Amino acid sequence: MARFHQNQTWKGGDSDRTEPFTLTGQNLIDARTAMIDRYAYLRLVYTCMFQIYNDGGSCFDPLFYHYPEDEQTYDDIESSFMVANSVKVSPIL
Repeated sequence: MARFHQNQTWKGGDSDRTEPFTLTGQNLIDARTAMIDRYAYLRLVYTCMFQIYNDGGSCFDPLFYHYPEDEQTYDDIESSFMVANSVKVSPIL
């Protein structure tokens, strides 16, 4: 499970509890979905790391490694990349 940190003495008093078991309603559903997604991606990354350990290579590649013939992959190489040869990551900057 993800670690939740909290300051028990924030501004002289207790802060709101943030552990998943204290959530209710839509917040509980969102937290559960986020944790399930997190573990799915962890499995993908750990599998890639194992393959890289055995065969060499990289788990985090620029798009042009996978699509060298596509000219658009060279336009903005800092903002998109591939993880584990199957997931494209494009952070909102």
